[in-house]
Amino acid sequence: MGTFHVQGHSHDHDHDHENMAPTVPLMLSGGLVLITLLGVFWQQLVVNPAAVPPPMPAVVVERQLQFMDHPDGSVTVRALPGGEVLHTVAAGEGNFMRGTLRGLVRERRLNDASMVAGFTITQYADGSIVLGDLATGRRIDLRAFGAENAHEFTRFLPEAGTGDDATRVAQTEE
Repeated sequence: MGTFHVQGHSHDHDHDHENMAPTVPLMLSGGLVLITLLGVFWQQLVVNPAAVPPPMPAVVVERQLQFMDHPDGSVTVRALPGGEVLHTVAAGEGNFMRGTLRGLVRERRLNDASMVAGFTITQYADGSIVLGDLATGRRIDLRAFGAENAHEFTRFLPEAGTGDDATRVAQTEE
């Protein structure tokens, strides 16, 4: 027959009140976490409300370019505006330039951006050299890829202050 339970307690699910976690240390730990989070929020919202990025350094020299692929694998580099041909990169040359541009053009396609908009090469006073896509606004710091790779683009920059757009290209081709 079944067992009779006194005072409505069942002994089938024994539990020991001595094994329960102490509430005071748990509450103190939770309070410490809460104080830490409040301190972080205070720092971000009150002490340093919108960290303003440092101003861009001065532009030393900049040029807008257009790169045109041809069926033979060559790429014509033109100055914008005007379309003056600065250089033709033969098939198999300029691999870093080709790879970088391929990535930017892919991004243009994904964003349904203009395929005829130019690119900018900008050298700043702090030495940074940035390739900018006028269609998507994407910017790539070319120094991250080393001086030799950056040179594939910087050779198309005019000498600063000369007003002669073809000076640097002519010097690098010698």
